[in-house]
Amino acid sequence: QRQMCIRDRNKTSFLNFVSVGTIYEKSGFYYFLKGLERVLRNKNIGPNLKVSLIGDIFQYWRELLSKPPFDGHINLLGYKQHQPTVRLMMAADVLLLTLPHGDILTRDKIIPGKIFELMRSGRPIFIVGCEGEASRIIEKSGLGNLVQYDDIDKIEKSVIEYYHKKRKGRLDVKPDWDYINQFNRKALTGKLVELFNLIYDKYNK
Repeated sequence: QRQMCIRDRNKTSFLNFVSVGTIYEKSGFYYFLKGLERVLRNKNIGPNLKVSLIGDIFQYWRELLSKPPFDGHINLLGYKQHQPTVRLMMAADVLLLTLPHGDILTRDKIIPGKIFELMRSGRPIFIVGCEGEASRIIEKSGLGNLVQYDDIDKIEKSVIEYYHKKRKGRLDVKPDWDYINQFNRKALTGKLVELFNLIYDKYNK
């Protein structure tokens, strides 16, 4: 399945970003669109960009994305079952993760569960948001590239860099699978059992 997805990616000249999950109003997505808008107006690169959104989309975004320059470049795929979602993630050139930019405690401590599924795909992850626990986990995996949510110049530059890497066949990353695999359910269950055993031994001596 992984090899099939690689072949599918290589068949097209389009750079395809894929975002999974609900996109809220107060998130880095707004700023990603600001940077994307600049790139879409580039006649050499813009026609070769696609963004696929899987999950619930607020009406605010639907209205915005139906207008130029986004119309024709954004695919609103809606809710998908798990397996189709995984296939779309594996076929992505770049996975897009836009994080909330609320108060410092919220953005630093909240870890969206989807980040572990994103890492398991082994695809590059473009993070737009604030530095926090979620971004640190992904960057340590060797997959992530964080851009501060309000740095529109850097967002624009990053999208262009991803495009040129795709054209040159240099988009693949080197995941740290030893690090990523510690977050799978089997490994986490084992750690939980160890913790329960320690607690049991402590209070039953």
